[in-house]
Amino acid sequence: PSGPQVNVATLASASPELRADRDFVLEAVRASARALEFAAPELRSDREFMLAALQEDIHALARAAPELLADREFVFAALQVDVRALAIASKELRSDADFVLLAIGANLHAVACCSQELLADPDFVRAAMCVNIHVLAAAVELRADRDFVRAALRDDIRALGVASSDLRADRDFVLEALKSNGRALYYAAADLRGDRELVLEAVRSHGVALRDAAEELRSDREIVLEAVRNDGAAWAFVAEELQVDPDVVLEALRAGADVGHVVEETPALREQPELKPSRARANAIAGSGARARVFEVSQACAVPRAG
Repeated sequence: PSGPQVNVATLASASPELRADRDFVLEAVRASARALEFAAPELRSDREFMLAALQEDIHALARAAPELLADREFVFAALQVDVRALAIASKELRSDADFVLLAIGANLHAVACCSQELLADPDFVRAAMCVNIHVLAAAVELRADRDFVRAALRDDIRALGVASSDLRADRDFVLEALKSNGRALYYAAADLRGDRELVLEAVRSHGVALRDAAEELRSDREIVLEAVRNDGAAWAFVAEELQVDPDVVLEALRAGADVGHVVEETPALREQPELKPSRARANAIAGSGARARVFEVSQACAVPRAG
């Protein structure tokens, strides 16, 4: 028998020669991976054949010989066909840190198939996060561990985005993260993005964090001034009513924002000479409410007065 009529039933009743025939068995596998139960043992131990079978049906891997399921090269090749191959691999391979790191590098979804022991191992998760930060989302215990996540944030602020919801909603924890990197606001729980103190802390180090603040805080004059002082690009997120505020416009101009057209189109601003773009950018003195620049002096000495 050949062609469409080859299926599990025909293979089950086929002769030993046909059960060892690669093309005949592959035809049966196209109908169902269960056909491999009746294939000759040497075919189920054949790396090339089984990879071809996987192309037809990923479930064929479950019928592979045990030695293939423990074969690093074979399983890695199978992962290129379907990431679920790791779930069917031997327990030893699923617990092999080096192999799983390779698998995650090829496809992040492989992390869902690795052993729970690895996902509870801080060293493994730390190494895996260097490959893909989102690995932390699968490490249920570690993503809720304050010390582990705190350390991870020092390397990559995005770790807050895959930390537990409790940590992302923990005001003290988020404030600590914001003090080192204002980008943390993007990953904080929604209600914390409406916390004035936290948003003010965020925009002082990362002006564009204004984008992630609650809408009402994008109308807060003090927050907006801090944001545009830090980064002129924050202008894009300033509430409309503050885009004609002279102090806000001045700080935006000094920070390099392209807002000259706002001055030209607004009579009340156009009449103020200090808002001329060239003049504003040359003015390095702190504006109203801004923190003045601080200079360090390594040594001072008295100079005699002339005359």
